[in-house]
Amino acid sequence: MAYDNVQDDYHLTPHGWDSSNDRPADAVETWTLSIYQRSAWSDEQRSWTRTWVDPNADTADVAELHRKFPPPVNTEPSPPMRRRSRIW
Repeated sequence: MAYDNVQDDYHLTPHGWDSSNDRPADAVETWTLSIYQRSAWSDEQRSWTRTWVDPNADTADVAELHRKFPPPVNTEPSPPMRRRSRIW
């Protein structure tokens, strides 16, 4: 069983990012942040994946929204845990 296993959806709209459970009517994309950690001592694994695209959205408009509104969460994997070594 995983120590931590979370998925959250974020919807890109003309007004910014929306993290509500239901996709807003004006959303152009939905992205999912997945966070998985096997144990309290293991490194956290993150992924940021586009899971839905409005087929009617203009590509240039969506690109402009991405420039205007960066991802609302840290999408980078956490750095590897530093293990302390014992010095006797």
